[in-house]
Amino acid sequence: MSDFLEATDSQILRRSFTVWLLLLLLSSTAVFAEPQTATVEYKRVGDEKLLLDVVTPESKPAATEDALLPVVIVVHGGGWGSGDRKTMIQPVLKTLTQGGYLYVSIDYRLSPQHRWPACLKDVEDAVAWTKQHIRQYGGDPDRIGILGYSAGGQLAFLAAIHDRDPHRLKALVGLAPTTDFLEDFGRRGGASKALRDLMNVTDDQPLENVLLRLYKASPINHLYPGMPPILLIHGTEDRSVSFQQSLHIQHKIEGNKWDVPCEVYKIEGAPHRQSEWDRFDEGYKNKLLTWLGERL
Repeated sequence: MSDFLEATDSQILRRSFTVWLLLLLLSSTAVFAEPQTATVEYKRVGDEKLLLDVVTPESKPAATEDALLPVVIVVHGGGWGSGDRKTMIQPVLKTLTQGGYLYVSIDYRLSPQHRWPACLKDVEDAVAWTKQHIRQYGGDPDRIGILGYSAGGQLAFLAAIHDRDPHRLKALVGLAPTTDFLEDFGRRGGASKALRDLMNVTDDQPLENVLLRLYKASPINHLYPGMPPILLIHGTEDRSVSFQQSLHIQHKIEGNKWDVPCEVYKIEGAPHRQSEWDRFDEGYKNKLLTWLGERL
């Protein structure tokens, strides 16, 4: 009887150890599968530190286990005066990691404390930092795209327009991007509060001076044949940034017969806020990943 009990105890211990080991392995796998984030100071202006997050995907396809990953620089929205690298852009961040992309989400200086073009200078410096350093995080400096939402779309567009060698940006994505300040000015009958804060517009300034500054800061006026391929995703019922702005970008490129692929993916009935888009059309996420896969 004692031999039987000893054998039973031994079996129980072995089984308990096996279960414990399995749980440990599963736990380790779950931790490993989480996206890995490195927060880096990419720039300092006076006492202000500007940070970015380098986020590697949850898992790599087996074929790319030792290969460098495609990279997407992410520029948040918020009307140039709010938001940060973790907000005003959240829905797309998870999509990128699930799709196997390394992303770099950046902070930039906000208005009205910092006027134009401080935020653009920061975005361009973040692009330069990414090109120089992303390889050490597992990213491919020759496969970098940039994505911006709303106000961040304007900054992403201009960063791509000003981009130069080496490691030219290979893709440009605008999510409800602001691309034409004059259209916005005309539709509203004047400068919005966000624009007034950004551009330091006041009522006593000559109108022609204000319009000239808005013209110069509008991406649609600086498009050129060397642009990277463009994907625009926009809700048709956007009341903050007119859907027509994205159509005008496409029409200008096609009208000039430039060899710049430009596609507009419209989300029927969707408003400006990206967090609400899934209620209207979740397919935009698949479109984004498929399109990026063809470019990066």
